[in-house]
Amino acid sequence: MIGRVYFVESNGRIKIGYSRNVEGRVREMQVGSSARLNLLCDVSGSRSFERAIHLALAAHRKKGEWFDDCKEVRDTIANIQRSGYAAIGFTDEPDVNETSLSPAKKVTRAIVRQAKVFRTRKEFADAVGCAKSTVDNWKSGKRSIDIDAVMRLFDTEHDVEFFEALWNCLPERVRERWLARHRANPVYDGIYVRRTELQVPAR
Repeated sequence: MIGRVYFVESNGRIKIGYSRNVEGRVREMQVGSSARLNLLCDVSGSRSFERAIHLALAAHRKKGEWFDDCKEVRDTIANIQRSGYAAIGFTDEPDVNETSLSPAKKVTRAIVRQAKVFRTRKEFADAVGCAKSTVDNWKSGKRSIDIDAVMRLFDTEHDVEFFEALWNCLPERVRERWLARHRANPVYDGIYVRRTELQVPAR
């Protein structure tokens, strides 16, 4: 289930946890702690993502969900804020059942996975002309990517990779509708020439 992965600092340690209500969780922890708790940040993610971060920082674990407040941990948190899952090589959300996703959500997940070609979340957002929060919503499954954003990705140097990611996740009937609607688009023409193995029917 998608919620928030949060990072709380206290007395030289950092807690990495998961909650669907971060503010409430921090208040709850503060009641039981004599030390001041400082919420550093929180990002969209699931329990699987939280566990992946724990694993990535296992060398710095103090106890349970608490880790040493050191440069490597801080740098990892900063990278997660910038790049999300890609910061620790976590590219999938196993908590989500693919078979239950709508075609639009499947397309969104395929595009988001391919977005690892961009170095940062901001670079991805700039490429599609949207806010970073919109990218977060795509990653979390709250929203589906729209066709205009997909088309803008086809104008980048990574057009082939994104077209293939999109093409491979579409059912045959949807592919046919896309071809009928967009095959005259010059962006598609260029991709067709370069990726003949996609076996796009000749016009």
